[in-house]
Amino acid sequence: MVHVETPKTDLVFISARGGGFGPDKDLLAWFGPSEAAPVCSKQNAVFSWRTDGSMFFAYNPFALDAVA
Repeated sequence: MVHVETPKTDLVFISARGGGFGPDKDLLAWFGPSEAAPVCSKQNAVFSWRTDGSMFFAYNPFALDAVA
């Protein structure tokens, strides 16, 4: 069973968590763009936590320019 949290506003990102979901059934948690949610994967995530214990964080060097 996958639990998907959708915001009550027009935000672009959502999170999902469950026991082995996604195309490879290897995700425990996923955060990314709402349009990518039906096919949650490491490739389209901002953050993902996999069943093997590994975590993936997307890195965008351009985001640092916005904060500086």
